[in-house]
Amino acid sequence: MPLHPTPANSLWVRPLRRLPLIPIRCQSSSSPVPPPPPPPRRSRSHRRRPPQPLESRQVQLPVDSLGEPGSVTVISSTRPKSLSRTRKSRPAHQFQLNNKDLAGGPQSVLETILDDLDEEVSTQTGTDIHDVIENLRPSDQTAKLAPRHWESLRSTISTSFTHKQLSQYIAERKQSITGNEGTEDAWRPGTSPFWGANSSGNASYPTHTATSHGLTGKLLLAEHILRVCWQMSIINEIGQLDIRLSPMSMAVLLNSTHFSFDEVAELHASSIDVTSSLGLVRITGEQKACESMRDIIQDAVARIREADAMISLENISISPTSVFTRVFIDWVCQTYSVAIAQDSSSIPTKIFYLAESMRDAEDARRTLNLALSEASQMPTPFSTYMPASEPANLYVQTIQYASWLERSKTWFRWALSSAQTTSTEAQRTPFFDGHQTRLSDELLKLLRNDSEMVKKHSSSGVTLYESVTAAVGRCLFSLKQTLSDTDTAVNASQLGRSSMTRTFTTEVPSLAPFLESLSQTKTTEGRPNLRLKPTSEFQGVVPELELEYVLHDADEKNSGPTIEITSLKSILETSSVDYLLPENSVDLRFTRTVHRNITTEILDESPQYRQLIRSLEISLLRDLTSSFTASDPWRSAPLPPFCKVSLPRGLLLSPEEETFGDAVWDPLLQNNLDAEYMYPPLHDIRGATPQYYDMDGRELCYRFYESGPFLAGRRTEVALAVDIPQFDTTRHPDADGFQRSVEHHYHSFYTAACDMAFKVKSASQEADV
Repeated sequence: MPLHPTPANSLWVRPLRRLPLIPIRCQSSSSPVPPPPPPPRRSRSHRRRPPQPLESRQVQLPVDSLGEPGSVTVISSTRPKSLSRTRKSRPAHQFQLNNKDLAGGPQSVLETILDDLDEEVSTQTGTDIHDVIENLRPSDQTAKLAPRHWESLRSTISTSFTHKQLSQYIAERKQSITGNEGTEDAWRPGTSPFWGANSSGNASYPTHTATSHGLTGKLLLAEHILRVCWQMSIINEIGQLDIRLSPMSMAVLLNSTHFSFDEVAELHASSIDVTSSLGLVRITGEQKACESMRDIIQDAVARIREADAMISLENISISPTSVFTRVFIDWVCQTYSVAIAQDSSSIPTKIFYLAESMRDAEDARRTLNLALSEASQMPTPFSTYMPASEPANLYVQTIQYASWLERSKTWFRWALSSAQTTSTEAQRTPFFDGHQTRLSDELLKLLRNDSEMVKKHSSSGVTLYESVTAAVGRCLFSLKQTLSDTDTAVNASQLGRSSMTRTFTTEVPSLAPFLESLSQTKTTEGRPNLRLKPTSEFQGVVPELELEYVLHDADEKNSGPTIEITSLKSILETSSVDYLLPENSVDLRFTRTVHRNITTEILDESPQYRQLIRSLEISLLRDLTSSFTASDPWRSAPLPPFCKVSLPRGLLLSPEEETFGDAVWDPLLQNNLDAEYMYPPLHDIRGATPQYYDMDGRELCYRFYESGPFLAGRRTEVALAVDIPQFDTTRHPDADGFQRSVEHHYHSFYTAACDMAFKVKSASQEADV
């Protein structure tokens, strides 16, 4: 039988090698054959024995051997603890007993056994330890263990070996470990409330488990062997997985409408925690669910694209920090599901987006350009017929459909108390009735303050046209604390000195009664009007373009719909003046436009402009037909944000000073500039179609459309327009007489515009009665 059985759960400090079976027979003391002489004792000069003699005793066994009662000799003395440390190692040998050895006395046999045991202890190597630990490894290396089996195996490993032996085994196994345990996004068992800055690597398993289960010492090493070395896990175990994302990728996924961390977690019955400041996404759940969510997130990251923002301030004299604030950029990113990178001067450089959100990225870039365009506008002066010293009250106003720039401010309107009521007294306008009759002349002078650029075009022989529009709306001032706390009423002079931010909103309540009192003059279906603005790269270089077109259905000549541009204007300059009507519920904004009419006179003089109109028709038809629905050609999706226009050099604002490189000039038409323009952000092309009403013999233009989100969500435009006659020496040799004629012409228009504004209020009051 085995002398020294060594089960796995009763190993010594060092595991022992199993000894060979030694058959021993008990001799009968009554045998007449004398025992053989004892064999010569082997030299033990190489070992040190304790000075005390070995004590032994006979223990009877409950079995018989060769017809005699069996017994065993038990050694009761203990070997010195220093035996294994002081004994020099020597090559192991096979312990065998021959007949001669068996003939010796019990003492010699025991000494031989002890000698071999000492030799066994002294010859344990790292390979032996490695093999013993490997023998504890389950045969199914990919099996998942039940929690109680896991704890039992971990306890066996930790109690059967020393800390040094376990560490040595881990070091040996480290080189042969395969899989993704060393990667950053590997699943780790257990949960931890802490965010690790460096949670990757092989040490992440025991460290993470120690945090969640409180393991230390050899238990921690045993856990490492099970998790990392043997790549085993527990059935239905909850763990965590960390994914690192770049700031731009994190922002895109958080803002995207095509991806949601919450939905991914809900589908897998797990949880996802996002910490943007660390660029970490922590997934908590079972291993299979966590790895599936990781794959979904990584697939979304792989779909992220980037595009140049193409924002330029070369021709714009404005500080980028005042436009591209952190609040504004964050709003753009959240609104359009993108992420925007900025340089050190706050200018946007890159736009990041999901591949399926390409249109959103284009809308975001248009919004950045619109913000620059709005911020670079010259301040609009204001005027009023009220005496400079006459005070009026401050009434806080709300804008239901405000632009982004208007939403963060509190606004008030400067008006008399009578303008806020519907009584009979409110119908009286004593200040307006008694104001200077030629105040319109001063308004015209403010509007006709030409810039140097307009003067250059005028002196070059180019025919310029002037027109003035008067739009109904409300002129609002941003409410300042100094005024709201101390002043209940202020005069026009105080308003002018305050230099408050001002806006003009065309959002007018109760406008329907006024329009119903008028009659439509003509059918305008199919005559939309679009104003194209250049992007920031070309702002101040190329003019705005205003075009009117007709969409023709397919006929015998054309297999599909065609577009005919009936009017194309090159806008050189616009200037506005807000005219306050404190006795009324609405105000007026007069806007003068200086333009060149390309579709009339220029066509005969310059054939190259025919090519411009033709290219615009082709581009517009392509952009419009891409948004038309099959069921209703007039019900369309929003227009594309941008379009390319090959503009002749003669239409540039400063053609002689243009220094663009060859890359932006048309390769076919060497004298044409390929400029990028923006379509207005209309939700439906029908919003570009105006309706015309007759008001006392004048043509009133009405438009309603939905826009936004940077601009006002809904806009209503009610305006009168008039053309200013051009001075011609052949027809008007008297310059002073011509100027008086122009002033009289404009005064008549001014009177009609004010009458329109007061009728808006009176029609609303009559409807309320």
